[in-house]
Amino acid sequence: MVRAWRELGTPNRVGRFARRRVWGLQRDWLVRFWPVAVLVGLGPAAILTPIALSRAGVERGLIFGVAVATGVWAPILLTTVASGAAAPLMGAAAEGWTTSDLKAMRRKGWQVVSGLKVRPQDDIDHVAVGPPGVFVVETKWSAWPWPFNGDGGFMGEQLRAAVRQAEQHAVHVTGFFARARQGAPVKAAVVLYSPTAPDADGPEWFDSNGVTVIRGGAFRRWLAAQTDVQLQPADIERIDLALDAQAISFDARLAAEGKMAPLTLSQLAWNWLFLPAFGLVAAMYTFVGLASFHRLWAIVVGETVAVLVGLALSRISQLKRVAWVWTIWALLILVLVAVVAIVASAR
Repeated sequence: MVRAWRELGTPNRVGRFARRRVWGLQRDWLVRFWPVAVLVGLGPAAILTPIALSRAGVERGLIFGVAVATGVWAPILLTTVASGAAAPLMGAAAEGWTTSDLKAMRRKGWQVVSGLKVRPQDDIDHVAVGPPGVFVVETKWSAWPWPFNGDGGFMGEQLRAAVRQAEQHAVHVTGFFARARQGAPVKAAVVLYSPTAPDADGPEWFDSNGVTVIRGGAFRRWLAAQTDVQLQPADIERIDLALDAQAISFDARLAAEGKMAPLTLSQLAWNWLFLPAFGLVAAMYTFVGLASFHRLWAIVVGETVAVLVGLALSRISQLKRVAWVWTIWALLILVLVAVVAIVASAR
């Protein structure tokens, strides 16, 4: 079992419940209101096209570019806000921030598993193992300020619910990994994020029924303050291997049931934006390089080779999207060159 390629503590594993909820809310809204989304997407093009056609050169291209870009982001923004997906989306982002802080502790001998399941209905945000012990960490985000000054009300109840959840998850980890822990302490923490400014008179963290409640911005400082040594490197490795085995086993069960987590925003951008864009740019530069020879046969031969190379690279999973975009564009260029050659020869 190799931790390096399992990446059990990366942001790609966090917020899986929240991401499922985000996609579900957006899907349900689009099923009901897809005409609105289509209208918002096509609206900028309908409004700006007459303006663009009245211009020339770079100005026309700039206006068309604005129309296309707005036609993409406007329906996405509308769907995210109108469907109610913005809140769980921020919750998933907050879990990513917590993961980044925990990941920074690896140089001090800590290990992290995110999105751990020990029961089908529970998803533990993070379990971290380091010299001070085993930590169960839950992350919460709210548009409303968290009551670090002791106020009650609605947000006070939300805070107490978060504490109870962390307590329950700590109990699950304590019992489920009892053999691997061999008596190692399990501590619970809740990290709270909010866009509102923190109260000047409130603490950065405090104890609530044995659970440490921490401001999101102070989480890294709290981690740095955990300096006591309860576990040795061998203990950390033993517990981490048990956590890894459980995470991998549950992930395999979910995969077999077809319940894999939705992609993160970074994965979507990488897989469906950056990689295809790289393939497109590579295909364009290949064509420009071949055209510099000013020989039709060089372009035809070069683009044919490019198509064959793209088909070969498409068999490599990491390069599949780049290779397919490269191949499609190389093939289109090859067809276009052939048509131009045929037309030219017919004259």
